[in-house]
Amino acid sequence: MLSDRLKKRLVKDHSITSNTLRIPVDVADLLKEIAPLKGVLTYHTLLKAYISYGLWQDEAKFSSNQAARETVGFEGFLIFNHICDILPAI
Repeated sequence: MLSDRLKKRLVKDHSITSNTLRIPVDVADLLKEIAPLKGVLTYHTLLKAYISYGLWQDEAKFSSNQAARETVGFEGFLIFNHICDILPAI
């Protein structure tokens, strides 16, 4: 079962900010290759999903909240696909 905190993060209508990120060309090319294979519209969306998923894993790892740690362990494999679905395509 998803925690209330995680449910809030998975809502489509939340505030966002714009950032510029410089990444190596080979990484961008690989993202462009993998995005359609995962059913993601753009590599930007896939990159945001990877960042979000990695951040949530670290949050759970360093959290004193048992529920946060269990969420990543039990439902982490489902979260990544859901992130791709809810992030807006650029």
